[in-house]
Amino acid sequence: MGGACHYCCEKPQAADRAQIAHHPVHHSPHHPAHRTTHHQEAHHHDFEGHPEGHHLQKRATLQVKDGGFALGNFAATSTGHIEDFYEIEKHKLGEGGFGAVRKGRDKRTGRYYAIKTIRKKGVQEPEKLKEEIDIMRLLDHPNIVRFQESFEDHRLLQLVLELCEGGELIDRVTTEGSVTERQAAGCVRDMLRAINYLHMNNIMHRDLKPENFLLATKEEIGKTSLKLIDFGLAKRFHPGEQVCTKAGTPNYVAPEVLSGRYDEKVDTWSIGVITYLLLSGKHPFTGKTVEQVLQKVKTANFVTEGKHWKGISADGKGFVQVGGRRASEVDAKMVL
Repeated sequence: MGGACHYCCEKPQAADRAQIAHHPVHHSPHHPAHRTTHHQEAHHHDFEGHPEGHHLQKRATLQVKDGGFALGNFAATSTGHIEDFYEIEKHKLGEGGFGAVRKGRDKRTGRYYAIKTIRKKGVQEPEKLKEEIDIMRLLDHPNIVRFQESFEDHRLLQLVLELCEGGELIDRVTTEGSVTERQAAGCVRDMLRAINYLHMNNIMHRDLKPENFLLATKEEIGKTSLKLIDFGLAKRFHPGEQVCTKAGTPNYVAPEVLSGRYDEKVDTWSIGVITYLLLSGKHPFTGKTVEQVLQKVKTANFVTEGKHWKGISADGKGFVQVGGRRASEVDAKMVL
């Protein structure tokens, strides 16, 4: 929320941060938002073998008939004082341009949540913020951060979100210094499940990157689930509709976005780029300037050979190559 920007305005990520060492497998600024849960399924598979099918994915439809029920119906905005319902810690979990995130305990249940406070005065496009919140209110999936409720007065908008205590995926990987192919496979599986759910419900995210995936708990990667956050660029669509808005993050944006004609499959491309980064420790498209990065994205050329790919299985490399196809050729359901 507020962290995404149009591709032409954001500097590419520094290469140093992406130099993540991988552990070979032989034959085998806004955030911590959101509820601590254990992984829904404990068994991760690497890119070799047989990943779990998407038919096991927990899903919920967003299409609700008049008079029916949906999660969003129960996440109403309150005009009351949030302090009457939550004990909010002073320490900030994160801070952005419009506000900050703090940990809060629900006095009614004793559960902890992430409380995101947004200063309404600083919001330049309130309609876009409203659309972002409306989308979040509807979502109900184990790999997407859950919107609990919100409070609003004349000055502040406060969102109560699921707490993810593990932090950003990219920070954890950088801190631990390595990621195995098996761990990468588990992460990508969670990402694809989240995106498949969104696409089934006619929503595209358009800003997938490691910073927008949080770890549910502080357990090691592979033993805790990923949660997708930040729906600032998310868009509802009609099947078959082509979108023309050029939006996203340079290193992860799909070539079709740059051409100004694309659909929801651009999210799958971004996951392919993230997979490349997790397996090799390097970005597939780099440059000293935004223009250089985007020019390489347009060519869509990358390699899965060399020292950074030593020890990565043929299936792992093949998965990256499938995810790196033109966005018009592959969707999340097919990859799952």
